Amino acid sequence: MAIVYLDSSAFVKLVVEEEGSDLAAALWDGCDAAVSTRLAYPEVRAALAAAVPAHRLDPDARRQAEVAWEEFWSATRAVELTETITAHAGQLAG
Repeated sequence: MAIVYLDSSAFVKLVVEEEGSDLAAALWDGCDAAVSTRLAYPEVRAALAAAVPAHRLDPDARRQAEVAWEEFWSATRAVELTETITAHAGQLAG
């Protein structure tokens, strides 16, 4: 079983076409389960909101990205960000 952890930047790449979007899509499509912390939800929403004034998205594209994000999020297993998970994630990061 392939389990993939996605952070908020990977989720943004799934809903906004940018460098790394192909890799994010391949990871999503190739996994049996996608997991992330609950913190990803507000982080992705904030990134999408910030993309409009930064001229990376127009308001319609933002709404489409938000709809897509809700679909990805509903298919993601959210894990609680406990002290143990935080420490383990830090170790995996290097």
